[in-house]
Amino acid sequence: MNQRLGIVLFLLGMSMQFLPVLFQLGISSGLSACLFFAWDEYLYKQSKKEWGERYDSTV
Repeated sequence: MNQRLGIVLFLLGMSMQFLPVLFQLGISSGLSACLFFAWDEYLYKQSKKEWGERYDSTV
């Protein structure tokens, strides 16, 4: 894991102790959604690179 990412996650976890529960849920859900969409976009680009631009699996 990237060392900077680990440090940021640790500091974020420490600061979350001082926020109300609803804010914690909102921030955690938002970060999870952003990470999921970024990972999904990465996998999509990798599959396009592997199969080529002419192949469209949705058709």
